[in-house]
Amino acid sequence: MRSARLLITPTLGAALFFSLVSEVRAERVGVVTNDGRGGGYRRGGTYKAVKYDKFSAKDTVGYQVLSGTFKYWTIHARYNGGFWKTVYKGPQNNLSMKLIRHRVNKLGRGRPTHLNFSVNGAHERYEPIACRLAIRRLPRQAPPPAQSPGQIAVVTNDGRGGGYRRGGTYAAVKYNKFGVNDRVGYRVLSGTFKYWTIHARYKGGFWKTVYKGPKNLVPMAQIRQRVAKLGQGRPTHLNFSVNGAHERYERIACRLAIIQRLGSAPPRPPVARGDTIQVVAGTYGKNCGTHRGNKTAHLRQACQGRRSCVYTIDHRVIGDPRRGCGKNYIAEWRCGSKRQVRRAVVAPEAGFRKQVTLSCGAQGGHVTGQGTGHGHGTGYAGHGVIRVVSGTYGQNCGARHGNKTRHLRKACQGQRSCSYTIDYRVIGDPRRGCGKNYVAEWRCSGTTNLRRAVVAPEAGFRKRVVLTCGRGFGRPHVPPPPVARPAQAFRLFRAVAKQSSSNFKHNRYRRLRVATNQFDRVPYHMASAATRTLTVQPGQRCFLAGNKAGTAGFGVDNFLYIKIGRRGKGARFVVGAADPVTHRGRPVARLGGNKFKFRAGEIDLTSHIPKGVPTRIKVLALDYGAVGYVSDVFLIVR
Repeated sequence: MRSARLLITPTLGAALFFSLVSEVRAERVGVVTNDGRGGGYRRGGTYKAVKYDKFSAKDTVGYQVLSGTFKYWTIHARYNGGFWKTVYKGPQNNLSMKLIRHRVNKLGRGRPTHLNFSVNGAHERYEPIACRLAIRRLPRQAPPPAQSPGQIAVVTNDGRGGGYRRGGTYAAVKYNKFGVNDRVGYRVLSGTFKYWTIHARYKGGFWKTVYKGPKNLVPMAQIRQRVAKLGQGRPTHLNFSVNGAHERYERIACRLAIIQRLGSAPPRPPVARGDTIQVVAGTYGKNCGTHRGNKTAHLRQACQGRRSCVYTIDHRVIGDPRRGCGKNYIAEWRCGSKRQVRRAVVAPEAGFRKQVTLSCGAQGGHVTGQGTGHGHGTGYAGHGVIRVVSGTYGQNCGARHGNKTRHLRKACQGQRSCSYTIDYRVIGDPRRGCGKNYVAEWRCSGTTNLRRAVVAPEAGFRKRVVLTCGRGFGRPHVPPPPVARPAQAFRLFRAVAKQSSSNFKHNRYRRLRVATNQFDRVPYHMASAATRTLTVQPGQRCFLAGNKAGTAGFGVDNFLYIKIGRRGKGARFVVGAADPVTHRGRPVARLGGNKFKFRAGEIDLTSHIPKGVPTRIKVLALDYGAVGYVSDVFLIVR
């Protein structure tokens, strides 16, 4: 039966339902607060201590937000003598006491006396995020509910954002669990839904995006069509995410159930076996030395068992078995139980969406495109199609002639007209730090005249060149004039009040060393690291300021540590009053004067950021002296 294809609902879904049905039986055991002022030891909030014996192994501990902004809660085990050990820190609600007891046992400190609860921080340090939270005990869980109809998985976004593999969970469902007539949808369980993402996952672990948007109940036929366009073969799984993906989640908390709606296959009219196509072989590139029947599976999937079939040959779907050679296509089939093998041949370059028709009528098969066999040609003649001679990227910077011919030939060979997009992320960068042009050279089949088109620097930022074998010559694509972009402001740090450096010593940044004899050589974090990815266009300016408008100055004691670019390859700078700083033995350059306060725009990063390229900027507020503070700091792009 088709219903046997449904997967088991994950435990997370059952836990969510249990939290809903148990709402009326929850017992409030205390209230914890965060007053939003932040601060050091024992300042900034209140915690709740509950005796450890009050909870049984079958209980569940949860929370309810009463007011303010909830980010995370913290559970500590407290032992005789007054010392604490962290058991859990995060946003997850309704934790089982069985899990908490397991973590307590792993600490190896014996049995604690109390469990201490805090919100947006802990007793040692609270974050400046005001919140009021009720701690609840849910006694003895009920059995999990039956799975809701069609639900196959649950995905989450915890609202914290983050980089690779942080910020949420995705669900992987085997690709062959879905029929071609099924539909895939979602149901919002909690939070704010913005969009969901479907990826095709292949052997080796790489992903390809199939759908991203808010649409519900996406047909599997549409997903399969997009998978085929990717040309990567058949995936192993479909991966589902909400408000982001596995590489990066947005800061929008949501919980989503993935739904599968089964569809029935459309009935086919009964056809006598003697009148239906029985595919024998599909061969792509026989003239280039490939083996017979190398693409039979694709042809059989499209045409097997039909009276007549028009098959489109697309190299992006079936692959390219012999690069750099113009390939033909040969289709072979029988009609029912008859022994006679019918054959149709499509001439090179067949893979550029030429068509072949397989039929069990009186005429056999015919091709659309130049070919032989049971058919006629109606497509391109041998003359007037593009024959790529060379593609050169960065010739003005000293790159060798024809260094990018392969990419241009793959995109434009054998066509009458071709608009080619030059993207350095696809073809590579042969000369870093130099604005590169692009030169395309080609001939039209049947002629000896060499045609040429040049795209001015910086060509690699998705400029286009048009190759044609019509009356006109190739011409560079002229982009529209640039549109003025509004100013952008990114908050890096909220103000941390001036206080003793001893409050920060628990969080050291060990990659840096400060050349000082009076204070600690290893600096401390005053605030969480701020990471931004932005694109600065030519003509824009990027600088630091103390407010969103970019008009106020900012201050820091001791310094900001700024890293621009990718890991291991970026530029590093120090901003503030600090002795010489080294990163793993190498000196770090200084921006601005050796002082505590800076005017708006005094720290200008424009010349250190590549233009038109997404760039990662990481900023840390560090201290190593007796007193530390940092004001509001914004990154302004205008």
